Amino acid sequence: MYTRAPQLKRPVFDAQHGVVPSSMQPGVRMACGTALEGWRRIPDVRQLSRAVKGLRAYMDLGRAEPGVLWHGTRPFLPDMLPTAGQAPRQDRFWFHFGHGHHRFTLGPAGARHLADMMGAG
Repeated sequence: MYTRAPQLKRPVFDAQHGVVPSSMQPGVRMACGTALEGWRRIPDVRQLSRAVKGLRAYMDLGRAEPGVLWHGTRPFLPDMLPTAGQAPRQDRFWFHFGHGHHRFTLGPAGARHLADMMGAG
């Protein structure tokens, strides 16, 4: 979190540095790409550090406020494709999981597709 950074009217995607700065309370927060790491591993901040260094070329961020670096896991399958459909050997059990990072993007469309498969659409 950078509390002295300028307030942005909307999130900005900086493709050159692979980062999205967004204004939040109490300042600007950075989000960068996905790191495929083991469970409970200490986060690797090299990508974020490079992105912040690139942003500093045109934005006065000030110092990063001390705090917990957010990171988390996303449930996905090895082929990155979600599982959706009727469970084998089950009449009333359906699957709809494995969307990983794409949940917010694909969730509504996937739910609509699942409803159609169930005959509820």
